[in-house]
Amino acid sequence: MDNKNVSTEGIILSQIKHKESSKILNVLTKDLGKIQIYAQGALKPKSELLLVSEQFSKSELSLTKSRNFYYIKHSSLINPHLGLRKDINKIMIGKYLLELADKTLAVDLGFEKIYDLLSTGLDYLERIDSKDILKFLITYEIKYISFLGYRPILNECSNCGSKDYERMYFNNGFGGLVCAQCVLGTDKFVKLSKEDIEILNKMLYTKFIDLNSIIIKDDSILYKLQSIISDYISYSTEILKFNNLEMYEKLMI
Repeated sequence: MDNKNVSTEGIILSQIKHKESSKILNVLTKDLGKIQIYAQGALKPKSELLLVSEQFSKSELSLTKSRNFYYIKHSSLINPHLGLRKDINKIMIGKYLLELADKTLAVDLGFEKIYDLLSTGLDYLERIDSKDILKFLITYEIKYISFLGYRPILNECSNCGSKDYERMYFNNGFGGLVCAQCVLGTDKFVKLSKEDIEILNKMLYTKFIDLNSIIIKDDSILYKLQSIISDYISYSTEILKFNNLEMYEKLMI
C-alpha cells in the first residue's frame, strides 16, 4: 500500500478547532488504525468537509499524507449517525464509545476488529430502544476490552481453574473470575452469582442484533455488571476517567 495515498473508511473520534476555519481530527480507520487528519477549511459554511468532519461521521476517505498529518483529497459520507443526537442517553454512550477508542489507541495503532466493532456498535445504538442501552453498553465494553487484548477470564477461576460458579468473585488483578479460596488475601473483589457469570459470557459472544436473547430479570444486575466491566477497563488500560461515561452515570442516578 502506498503510504502517501490511501483510501479507507474512517469514523471521526474527536475534533479540535485549528485557526479560524480548520480542524485537526482523530479518526479511527478500517485499514490504518487511528490517524490524525488536518481538515483544512472544514468549518467554512460551504465546505465539502463540514459534515464529513463532524464527530460520529463515518465516511469513505481518499487521503494523502504529508509530514505529521493526513489530508482529505476526496470523501463520501456513509453515515453521520444523526439519530444519536435525538436521545441524550444515546449521544452520551456514543461519545463514550468514541472516547474509549480515542484514549486507548495510540496514533497508527488499531485493529480492523475494533473498527468493525465501533462501526457496528454506533449503527446498532442509533436504532435500539432506550431501555436496552445499558445492556448494549456492557456488551460493547466486554467485547472492546477483549479485542484490545485484555479479555477477562469468565469460564473458571483465573488462579486455580475451579469451576465452582456458586462461589466466584471478580478481581481486576487476577483478570477475571477468582474462587472463594483464591480470593482470600486479595482486595477490591466483587461477588458474582452464577447468573451474573452466565450473562457476561453470553454478552462476550452474542452479536448486538441478538441481544434480546439475553434475558435479565432485574436492572440491578445490569448496574452491577456495568460497574464491574467499566472498572476493569480502567484498571487494564490505566485510564482512570472517561468523561462521557461519567456524565452518563450521573444521568442514571
